[in-house]
Amino acid sequence: MANKIPSENVGVLKQLTEKYGLGKELYSAMLEKKDAWRKEKISIAVVGPSRIGKSSHINAHMNKKVAQVSATKQCTMQCTPYPHPMNPNIILWDVPGVNTLDFDRENYDEKIDFDQYDFFLILTDNIFTDDTKWLTDQIQDRGKSYYLVRTKVDYAVREALEDCDDGSLMEEDIVAEIRQTLNEDLERLGFKDKKFKVYLVNNKNKTHFDFAALEKDICLDSYSEFQQEALMITIGSHNKQLLEAKNEMFKNRIWKVALASAAGGAVPVPGVSAAVDLGIIIEEVLIYYSGFGLDKSSIRALEQLVGYPAGDIEASFSLTLKTNYPILYAIRENSPYDLADPKTIKDALPALTRNLVGVIMPQMGLMAVSEGVEDITKYALPVLGLALAAAISYGTTAYQLRLLLSQMMEVARIVHNMPTDQQAKRLDRLAITD
Repeated sequence: MANKIPSENVGVLKQLTEKYGLGKELYSAMLEKKDAWRKEKISIAVVGPSRIGKSSHINAHMNKKVAQVSATKQCTMQCTPYPHPMNPNIILWDVPGVNTLDFDRENYDEKIDFDQYDFFLILTDNIFTDDTKWLTDQIQDRGKSYYLVRTKVDYAVREALEDCDDGSLMEEDIVAEIRQTLNEDLERLGFKDKKFKVYLVNNKNKTHFDFAALEKDICLDSYSEFQQEALMITIGSHNKQLLEAKNEMFKNRIWKVALASAAGGAVPVPGVSAAVDLGIIIEEVLIYYSGFGLDKSSIRALEQLVGYPAGDIEASFSLTLKTNYPILYAIRENSPYDLADPKTIKDALPALTRNLVGVIMPQMGLMAVSEGVEDITKYALPVLGLALAAAISYGTTAYQLRLLLSQMMEVARIVHNMPTDQQAKRLDRLAITD
């Protein structure tokens, strides 16, 4: 299992060690760097008229009901912010559509302030209109991006099937017709870019249609490094399409966490003259759990999403961890139920560290002398100029995190490939594919 620092980060790492040495200043600098994603503020406008499923769409991204849903009354009277429960710096805004109520084209910018949003989700439950084209032009003129989303596709499919008496109509045919109609609308409106997608979604079940593709594209489109980390850790916790991308993102964080652990090392590694910051390692694993949707509250939400009885997936998942991955099991069993609040994690870390020293450190000591840390010390000593003990601390932490991340991915693939109900399996075939 390779421990090599990503080549693009070697220069950055060398600059940091040369500037700060190996001590409190480097420790503080690396903590700030590894946690920079938490400070990124991202505002997402969810735009459209009332009663098209905006509130339900926001709730679906949150995996939690935070926005009021009503099928009968006008809900969106103003721009309303909804901070994400997993990261309050990511805010989804319920924004009234163009030419609804007092939000006409002439005063639309004044009313909603385009510049405060990083990107836009433009929703419709039927077709796109001239107002859609006007809105996308305004967004592009400001150098921002947008996503076109067609909601309530599940209703359209069901109604079409109910209206077909002879049973000759297939779901695939209905979805293909909806896509074709939307594409014709956009072509008529003057959309010239053939690369655009219209995402068909069922807000009540994210495993249907294109919701997973939408979340994937939101996370993978061009942002700063820390914005992308924030989105990847926060959004799409139950998204199979994002598993591999999240895995790569977490791999690219390991050098930051390992160097911070070496600089702040307080817990001796058995068998070698080195120490690590065990709290940092545990905290990173908890971020893995949250990002992959494998913490206890996320598993409960997954059970509700795919229609499993409460506790079924949790019991199977917990047994798998206990049987095969004792460190992951110990960290999860001793952690808070809800990992949404960073303060909750920080407050829990001292007790977690005390409880888990006896579980984690003996295995880290064995790895330090037997699992390739020699290669890291050969690399870290000449390239980074670290002292022997610091190099061993770095290598031990990096190896442990890579191992735990690899194990986490194994169970994440199992959990996120559990079969959903039959309708979900049928409709999943109709999703956008690259």
